[in-house]
Amino acid sequence: MLNGSNYKKWKQDVDFSLRIADLDIALPEDKPVVNAESTAEQRERLAKWVRADRLSLIAIKRTIFDHLLGGFPEECTAKDFLDALKERYQVSDNAESGRLLKKLMDAMYDNVGGVRYFILEIVDICNSPIFRYLVFN
Repeated sequence: MLNGSNYKKWKQDVDFSLRIADLDIALPEDKPVVNAESTAEQRERLAKWVRADRLSLIAIKRTIFDHLLGGFPEECTAKDFLDALKERYQVSDNAESGRLLKKLMDAMYDNVGGVRYFILEIVDICNSPIFRYLVFN
């Protein structure tokens, strides 16, 4: 569930779920345009896109706490809804990397917990994707 501070993990889980269900065609593509001269294949593509968009939007909204849904457009595509969510909840990589570096630099064994616990905290910081990106790029 998206709680406001776990956007990256939530987005990965939603993308995975939509791909497994074969509903992800509505996210990278715009709505196909169909007119009187369109072929049956184009009409079928539109019907598949509309279904995927509707179900994707339902699935996305079901994974967000109700109190966070306020202020988002009611009638929109799944792609537009995800863009609005990204704008509101995505954490800046610079802020996250600064927080992790500060946490690592301030880490100090205080003889209260075990050494094992202290080492696990340091390893956890170093295994975060942002920290790895900073070190290896």
